[in-house]
Amino acid sequence: MARLFFAVALLSGSLLLGGCSLYRKVTGTPPPQDVATSERPPQSLYNFKMGREYAAQGRYELAREQYLIAYAGAENDAVMRDAAAREVQAMDMIIKTQR
Repeated sequence: MARLFFAVALLSGSLLLGGCSLYRKVTGTPPPQDVATSERPPQSLYNFKMGREYAAQGRYELAREQYLIAYAGAENDAVMRDAAAREVQAMDMIIKTQR
């Protein structure tokens, strides 16, 4: 009987303490100050990143294509469009010098 009481007390105590965890509701809270956020289109950022990776590997035609896709995806973001346009021009110059 004492073991049953102890098991029930231990179980109910663990259930009560489960609500005291460090988990906090994320929705509605601003991001921490040490986390960088961006308002850039996520697909354009991904394509821009892939362009950089392809350029680092020496795959300039693929890099150029990724930059063009990033340019097309950033229709309302002038900064992203300018950066992608500069990278496309750079890839064009590299491709022309290698031919």
